[in-house]
Amino acid sequence: MINPRDIDALLKMEPFRPLRFVFTDGTQEVVTHPDNVLLTATSVGIGQHDQRLDPPFADWTKTYALIHLVSVEPHNQAAPSEGNGKSGG
Repeated sequence: MINPRDIDALLKMEPFRPLRFVFTDGTQEVVTHPDNVLLTATSVGIGQHDQRLDPPFADWTKTYALIHLVSVEPHNQAAPSEGNGKSGG
């Protein structure tokens, strides 16, 4: 299980950089604002917002047990590339 203090440290980094939370079932949640995360000793709530509203305002929260959190990693703003990584030809 990832230590919640480590997650807290990532959320407090300045400037904040978007993060991707990856869970055991393959679910990935992107956090674009640190105020959209509710962290407890055993769970993490990730605020979800209507695209018509500006962050940091969340409409609802998805809650996950920390035992299911596999990694927290930087989120690349660019869309991930498809394919095998080889250039076409």
